[in-house]
Amino acid sequence: MTICCASARAAEEYGLLAISLSGCTNVDTSYSLRRACPDMRAQVYPTCVVHHVINALRDQGVEPASALTDTGIRHVDQLASPSARVSIGQMLGIFDNARKLSQDPTFAVRAGSRIHVTALGAYGYALLSSSSHHAVVDLVDQYDCLANPFMKMQFTKEAGFAIWHMGMIVNLAATDPLYRFIMELKASAILRVMRDLYHEGVSFSRVRTRCSAPGYCAEFEKVMGCTVEYGTQSEDVWFDAALMSGAMAGANLIAHAMMREQCDQLLRFIDRRMGWAERIESLLYRDLVRFSDFEELGREVGRSPRTLQRNLAAEGTSFRVILQNVRSAASAQLLQTTDLSVETVAQRLGYSDPANFRHAFVRWNGESPSSFRRRFVTASCCAR
Repeated sequence: MTICCASARAAEEYGLLAISLSGCTNVDTSYSLRRACPDMRAQVYPTCVVHHVINALRDQGVEPASALTDTGIRHVDQLASPSARVSIGQMLGIFDNARKLSQDPTFAVRAGSRIHVTALGAYGYALLSSSSHHAVVDLVDQYDCLANPFMKMQFTKEAGFAIWHMGMIVNLAATDPLYRFIMELKASAILRVMRDLYHEGVSFSRVRTRCSAPGYCAEFEKVMGCTVEYGTQSEDVWFDAALMSGAMAGANLIAHAMMREQCDQLLRFIDRRMGWAERIESLLYRDLVRFSDFEELGREVGRSPRTLQRNLAAEGTSFRVILQNVRSAASAQLLQTTDLSVETVAQRLGYSDPANFRHAFVRWNGESPSSFRRRFVTASCCAR
């Protein structure tokens, strides 16, 4: 069920901002490009995380209904329904209310530390039944948006460490208390999930955040198990890559396939609630090579090319414009966060001839792909 009406105030206040990850090298090149601009008002996301946050407030003696102020959600009990869906605006509104209502400055850290993998629904059970660490990375890449639609997760390795990068995609400054709340909630939830997947002794080796140091640094570091670096250029958590070399204790191929299918159904539900332009953009980010073919795209969405052109025209756009925008954003992402050759980047974007990609990139950015990458690497090194 859809919960009441979405909070227009929340959607307008937080907006959305696509933020590329900075300073990432040696990226696992098997990851897929992810769409970075979900709809703030579409009530399509499961309620597992917000329901957990509200329960954590209840445990502190706070009236749960208080967390729903200005979200458009009338009753807390509605969030407990398996069919309940909320928007990103509503989720952020609840988080902001919880932040203000709790008397504990470490509330986000403590709440995140209690989000077990099974609290994430089908996505969590898919993680738990994974047969390999590569499958875990692939699942997070594809389905983390079901539980965490306001951050973009990316996995990299560097000098013996495995790293989860958390790219905030909601329009919040690092100085905003809500930004800090989301970051702390997610970082502590990642650690809790990793302990569920591996063992209770897991801790991070390094945590970096754009936020300034709070008054409860010691408490946060105690939960993370390491020193937290504040005022950096990124949000990420580091751990020993050797942790990913062992067997997955909960591996179950049949259960895993069943949970992935449920996750796919949830993603398809989200896609159906989008406009045609959003649906096509989402598909392009999933597979640029396949869906840069307009006829193939039409077959995927069940529309003839002519009908799809009319649908897009009614929304004031065209396939050519959407494809160009996605290729432009994706090319910058790949050049910044991987060491792939320009030729390989061109292939990933659906270009059969790298020269055509180079010409298009100059048109978009006023410089060649190689020049763009050199400038970015220089800027990243100076920032460090």
